[in-house]
Amino acid sequence: MPPSLTLGPLPRLVIGERYVVPNGQGGQIEATLVDATVLESDATACGIYRCDDGRQITCSNALTAAEMRIYQVDPDNFFGVCKPIPRPVTDEVDAFKFAYETYRHSTKEKLLEFLSEIPGQDMKTLQSRSQRELARLYCHFIASSMMATKAKQQ
Repeated sequence: MPPSLTLGPLPRLVIGERYVVPNGQGGQIEATLVDATVLESDATACGIYRCDDGRQITCSNALTAAEMRIYQVDPDNFFGVCKPIPRPVTDEVDAFKFAYETYRHSTKEKLLEFLSEIPGQDMKTLQSRSQRELARLYCHFIASSMMATKAKQQ
């Protein structure tokens, strides 16, 4: 039986494996780890687990000093799968790259839908553009918006 997240030190968490986790109602349930991240400032692993009934549960547990050293050496593979850790967005180019990784595979129709929500867009002209052009245009808007929000917060 997989280890419980509520009991002592754990073996390394692996995405795709099953664990016993608190069910939020005082009991425990077996669920599959579907995603996880490390909060370095707290030395904590936070995981999202999918229950057999489709619900998702978020659980966290403390990491040992040894586990933190392993994470710092290879954060992209800490949870047993290659999961590149996003790097901080520091400028508009970083913001564009971040958005493009998300939207580059969106359909042309979905990108047109997203772009239609941005005021001042000539939808007739946009409909003649390729999916790649639309993805880049939409990501440019996202990047600009991210940088404007960041500037307001400073």
